[in-house]
Amino acid sequence: DPEQAEARQKLHRLVAEAREAITDPSRRGVVHSAPEKLHAVPGSKMAKGQDSALPPKVTATEVRTLIDQALSKDADIEMIYVTKTGQRMPVTVQPQRLAFKSDSPVLVGLDRAEDAARTYLLEQIERLRVIL
Repeated sequence: DPEQAEARQKLHRLVAEAREAITDPSRRGVVHSAPEKLHAVPGSKMAKGQDSALPPKVTATEVRTLIDQALSKDADIEMIYVTKTGQRMPVTVQPQRLAFKSDSPVLVGLDRAEDAARTYLLEQIERLRVIL
């Protein structure tokens, strides 16, 4: 039936256009990492005298403690979050509360760069510091 073939072609065009228009979550925002947040690849050598501007590495217990501190002081946190794909993303968040998602604790907060509410699995937070 020519009418069905035309409808199918139109649907394929709409799907193709939608796929092109999608913004990959890892590419939200124009710039992901400020130059001062870039760090050396593990195993490579850094020039002498360079201080790492990254937040310190933290354990799961430290993550919870630091988030509790930030919530009580109404302070932002700066963290390196490891995405599902393994990408490490620097994020500044205004923490709002802790919640549970399928028995996993998550941080609910406002992503300062995106000005949008986001959730972050605590177990995926690699580095963290409270900004006072």
